[in-house]
Amino acid sequence: MRFGRALFDPERVVQAAGVAPGMHVADFGCGRTGHIMLPAAHQVGGEGTVFAVDLVKEHLQMIESLCSLQGLSCVQPIWGDYERPGGVHIESGSLDRIFLVNNLSLLADVGSFVSEAKRLLHPDGRVVVVDWKKRFPHPVAPPSDTLYDLHDAELLFAQHGLQKVDEIPVSPTHWGLILS
Repeated sequence: MRFGRALFDPERVVQAAGVAPGMHVADFGCGRTGHIMLPAAHQVGGEGTVFAVDLVKEHLQMIESLCSLQGLSCVQPIWGDYERPGGVHIESGSLDRIFLVNNLSLLADVGSFVSEAKRLLHPDGRVVVVDWKKRFPHPVAPPSDTLYDLHDAELLFAQHGLQKVDEIPVSPTHWGLILS
């Protein structure tokens, strides 16, 4: 079993998000294992690009090594701050999908994240948020008082101009939203 598969199936999330060959996708807060980045890279293929974005440079070094081992030339690790205007050095309006997985509770300012996401997405692009269910205690989950229920997350994003397009059935421990 690969990292990132114990609690939900990342391939199913990527597929439910509509990632297709040739797309340009970003995984914000990709971490060191790339559990969303890897299936997205396989899905976009050689004509697409996956930007693995993180604030921790050591995570990006691990992603580079992982991609090198797997021969994934479509992945571009990027050091960036997706809570700062212009903090992610990707061309404006160029992304089809942005993933934010298990990082909602870490955002200091959801409005800043949404502004940066809107800058990067093309008009038909989508933001895909997957996070822990608030009422499902798990030893590796963040404290429940830092988490959002699906409905609360939907309202939070709506306040900042992102509307729910669909829900993704993720797992007993996680919920998923597709936003536009």
